[in-house]
Amino acid sequence: MSRTQNFLNLGTVPYDEPCAQVGQPGYHEKANKECLRFMSLIRKKFGNEPEGARLKVKWYQHDLGSYADVIILYIETFEDEDDTISERYAYEIEGNLPATWDDDAFIGTVCEKVSDEPKKDLKLSKEGIPLSLSAYDSDEAEMEQCVYDSVRDVVCPHCNCTRTVETDAEYVVTCEACREKFQVHCVF
Repeated sequence: MSRTQNFLNLGTVPYDEPCAQVGQPGYHEKANKECLRFMSLIRKKFGNEPEGARLKVKWYQHDLGSYADVIILYIETFEDEDDTISERYAYEIEGNLPATWDDDAFIGTVCEKVSDEPKKDLKLSKEGIPLSLSAYDSDEAEMEQCVYDSVRDVVCPHCNCTRTVETDAEYVVTCEACREKFQVHCVF
């Protein structure tokens, strides 16, 4: 069975919406916010990423500087093999990208709808602020590797949006997608 990780570029915003322009003042901050909002919209429309898939902001070099794009990482199969769930999810998104910010009706067939209900069992810091969910807390090998990485991903406990932070981060942030506060915490 031959499998490899691959990715598809999805853009930075829904295809009928204006976006930040490379080379313009404040581009990096604006583009990053647009990408995070777009990832949140994709999750609302198609469900959270299944095993083997991950939405991520990727930066590319350009003559005018670097530019952002949302990508979907997935596990690709070859020829006679059945598609993986992550591959089906990636191609479902690519073939049905939202046109506008209001195009958020759930149409996913691969994954379950992301609940609009706030999470009830949030772990709280001593100050009563919800703690981030770690993207590493379910896989010990990946968690061990995280110790050696300079950054790691945490997940907003309110909307499941992923954010990259330094591995020793311990601070309160406002989620770019849902605007709720949560405390980034180490799980080591």
